Order: sequence, then structure tokens, then C-alpha cells
Amino acid sequence: MNAVVNRLTWNEVGKIAFVDALCLAALYSLTALAHVISFPLYYLDPMRLALLLGFVFTLRKGNAYLLAVTLPLFAFVTTGMPAAPKLFLIMIELAANVALLSILWKKAKLNVVLAVFLSIVVSKLLYYGLKYAFIAFGWMSSGLISTALWIQAVVAVALTAVCILLFKWRKVNR
Repeated sequence: MNAVVNRLTWNEVGKIAFVDALCLAALYSLTALAHVISFPLYYLDPMRLALLLGFVFTLRKGNAYLLAVTLPLFAFVTTGMPAAPKLFLIMIELAANVALLSILWKKAKLNVVLAVFLSIVVSKLLYYGLKYAFIAFGWMSSGLISTALWIQAVVAVALTAVCILLFKWRKVNR
């Protein structure tokens, strides 16, 4: 950890902290807004959006892993949701999204469209595989799929498009 911190300038650390604070503030605001309006904002996958934005703006997978753990924890502490078993599933799903995105984009050198989209889809498949196991072992009692698959597909495409636009705006190649 020290070696990673030593390679960052204070300007980079400040930028990363600022992006993380914005992600947490956005998540908190969305959570508060969800209680005011009748639209279920979780359909828009706000934690994944914040995670991907954090990755795109900092290009640091360590920071993205930090967001993958802290965003669900922050939501749990402030709202009591998601419930404990699902909290761990979401943390694993988001961390897998970061790992897959990093591997597919940086190591496998896939184009960014495929890397972002496949990382979302494969991390969702992991989530549903683990959720199935949690249900089978009696650790959860909810249904396997709570948000329609077509909604998840549309959101995955939209999140990919947002990332592509941001990567282009930032002029990031690798």
C-alpha cells in the first residue's frame, strides 16, 4: 500500500478523494431522492454508475475497489439497505466488475466498449450465481431476479455508453 501511495502526487490524491466524495454524495442524494419520488432508482444501478465514474475519472483500480466496498456499506449505514446478505453480494459483484474491467481493458486489450459491457454482464452473472447459492443454503429468502432482465440489459448498455463518452471526453486510450 505504501508503494502505491508514494507514487501518487498530492494533486492526484486530492483528485481521487474529491471523486470519491462526489460518488458518496451522489449516492446519498439518490437514496434521499428515492424516498421522495415513487420511481425505484435502484433500477438505474447507481452504485455501479458511481463505481464506473470513479474508475473512469481516476483510472486507479485500487480506488475503484475502495468504492466497490464503501458504496454498499455507506448505503447500508445510511438507509439500512441492502440487507446484510445482499450487501455482501453487491460488494463482490462490484469488486468483480472492477477486476474484470481492468483485466479486459488493460491486460486483454479489448476495446473499451467490450471491456465495460462484458465486465458488467459477467459480474452480474457472478452475482446471480452467488445469490442462487445463498438462496439454496437458506441465507436469503428473496426471489432470484427482482429487477427484470430487460431493464438490467438496457441499464448495462446505458452505463457502457456513459463510460464510452467519458473515456472519449477524457481522451483516454489505455
